Amino acid sequence: MIEQIATTLIITLLSSAGAYFFGLYRASETVQRGVQAVLRYDMLTAYSKFKEKGCTVSEKQSFGNMYECYHKLGKNGVMDSIYKKVMDMPELKGDD
Repeated sequence: MIEQIATTLIITLLSSAGAYFFGLYRASETVQRGVQAVLRYDMLTAYSKFKEKGCTVSEKQSFGNMYECYHKLGKNGVMDSIYKKVMDMPELKGDD
């Protein structure tokens, strides 16, 4: 009887812990995807602005910092080519 209660209790605790950690994993994955989406949007917006008006050294550095964070989150695809295009753009004078 006591063995059965102990076994049931252990199974319940392990199942609950598994569900809890799986929930944390899914939440973390969701936050990462959200951060990646925001970074992608900001980089695309900056790229559009840079195509029209150019960019300064500090803007390139900020873009590079965003790209590094984005790149570490994985699944880079299109943003790799956008990054290269921005880094190849001539730099405007000022705001350095």
